Amino acid sequence: MDRQSKDKRGEVRLKNWWVRQELKQIKTRAGILVYLTLRTYRKQDTGECYPGMKKLCKDTGLSRQSVSAGIRELEELGLIEVKQAKWKATNRFANNSYRVFDEATWNAEIRPKHRETRVKHT
Repeated sequence: MDRQSKDKRGEVRLKNWWVRQELKQIKTRAGILVYLTLRTYRKQDTGECYPGMKKLCKDTGLSRQSVSAGIRELEELGLIEVKQAKWKATNRFANNSYRVFDEATWNAEIRPKHRETRVKHT
């Protein structure tokens, strides 16, 4: 085995560890299914993805209400960021934009916010 393949295997192990840590936080089946589905669609460089509600329902096998509940749970945990979009011409809603955080992004952007919102016990 050359060094490059060892590095790739190590990187895969690290990513799997991070995913396991994230999944431990999610309490509902809907949250887990939605999270794993969003991870399959996300772009590697930005973490963004744009699946519609119909696509998420079809891919997860869940109802629209369950998918929405899963999205809310993930957003509350800080694992994803949701941006609602509207078409300017018709003022109708378009597909949401989801940003699925990876370990580096979470540590740089989300963790500091969580530290600020903690209440100190005296």
